[in-house]
Amino acid sequence: MSPSTNAWESGAPDPTPRDGTCGGSIGSLLYVATGYQGNGGSALTLTESFDGSTDTWTTLADNPQGTLGSGHAVYKGKLYCFGGAASYLGTLLNNVQIYQP
Repeated sequence: MSPSTNAWESGAPDPTPRDGTCGGSIGSLLYVATGYQGNGGSALTLTESFDGSTDTWTTLADNPQGTLGSGHAVYKGKLYCFGGAASYLGTLLNNVQIYQP
């Protein structure tokens, strides 16, 4: 969204297509962690950030445990990823992963 034009604009696409991610914004960056690529395999451990001011994605440190379908929240500058599953129709997780940029 461009506040100056009050219109939506397209940005650079996430270089890793996936769903079931954990994500949120911290400061001026959007963080997208973990997720699933629909290939019947394990969930991803990948974490990326998007900077809207430069329209660029950056690969960051991996999550310790790949998850899909986790709950997520941002609190006091940290991204929290709650539970989820380790793979499609796989083991449910009872953990919290915390990302601090």
